[in-house]
Amino acid sequence: MSDRKQKIKRKSKKTNHLTNKESIKTIADNAVLSTNTVISAAGGTASGKAVTLGNAITDANNKRSASVSATGAETDADDAAVDAYNDMATIIEQQLPDNPNAWKAFGCEVTDAATTDASKCPAGENCSVSQGDALGTADVHHDPIPGATTNKVLVTKGAATDRTSYIDVTNTDASSSKSNTTITLPSDYIGVPLNWIVIGHNTAGDGFDSTPFGGGRKIN
Repeated sequence: MSDRKQKIKRKSKKTNHLTNKESIKTIADNAVLSTNTVISAAGGTASGKAVTLGNAITDANNKRSASVSATGAETDADDAAVDAYNDMATIIEQQLPDNPNAWKAFGCEVTDAATTDASKCPAGENCSVSQGDALGTADVHHDPIPGATTNKVLVTKGAATDRTSYIDVTNTDASSSKSNTTITLPSDYIGVPLNWIVIGHNTAGDGFDSTPFGGGRKIN
C-alpha cells in the first residue's frame, strides 16, 4: 500500500461549469491577496480565467438556441479555468509545502493522495547556455528540477516572451534526464540571437516553464 499524505484537491473539467467558475474565482481571489508573490501571480491568472469562463457562460445562456460556437467557447473557457486552478494548486503546494491549514485558508479543498502520485514539476532555476565544443551545438545548464524524470529544451529565434515561437530541441537520448546537456541546433538557428526555456517532465506531464534565458546570445 502506498503511503498517503494530504494534497489540494484538483478541479475537474467534468464538473458543472458554473460551479467551477464560482469556486475557482473565490479561491483565486484569496490567493491574489497572498504576500507570497508567486502564489499571488498564480491566483491572478486563475481569477482572470474564471472571469472569462463567467462571461462565456453568460454568452451561452443569452443565446437561447445554445449555438455550437457559444457552447464550444464555454467549454474551452472552463478547460482553461480548470487548468489555471490546478496550476495554482501546484504552486501553492510548492510554496507552502505540507501545510494543509494554509491551503485551506485560501478556500482549497484538501484530500488524501498517494505520495507516489506525480506532481507537476516546478520551473527550472539558474539556467544558462554556452557555446558547445562542436560548431552548431550549445551546452544548456540548469539546477536539477525536483520531480523531473526528463527535461525538455526549447529555443526561439523570436522574442523571448513569445512562447508560441519556441521549438523543441530536446535530445532523444539519456542526456535529456541530466541538468547539463549538449543540444545540436537546426542549421537556421546557428549564428542568430537565441532565447531558451527548460521544462521538467514526469508522468504528470510538462512542468512549469523556466524564465527565458540566453539573452539573445548567438551560437556558432
